[in-house]
Amino acid sequence: QRRTRRGKRKLEQAEADDHKPPADPTLAKLEKDHEEITKVKNVDVVYIGGYEVDCWYFSPFPEECTRHRRLYICEFCMKYMRK
Repeated sequence: QRRTRRGKRKLEQAEADDHKPPADPTLAKLEKDHEEITKVKNVDVVYIGGYEVDCWYFSPFPEECTRHRRLYICEFCMKYMRK
């Protein structure tokens, strides 16, 4: 597919708009902190019922549940626990 100069400019502008930092410095700092925290997954394995599930991404569980890198979830009430 052939792109015109006008089409290329629109695409470049749209990409630039996506990467603009927020105008509010406090919001920018909060977003950066959130990115840093969620870069690393904090739970390696979740056990639910008779299944073992490997985690791929960051999981927003309380810190006391993520120290052991394993999380057990009740298959009936969905309550999570460390052991």
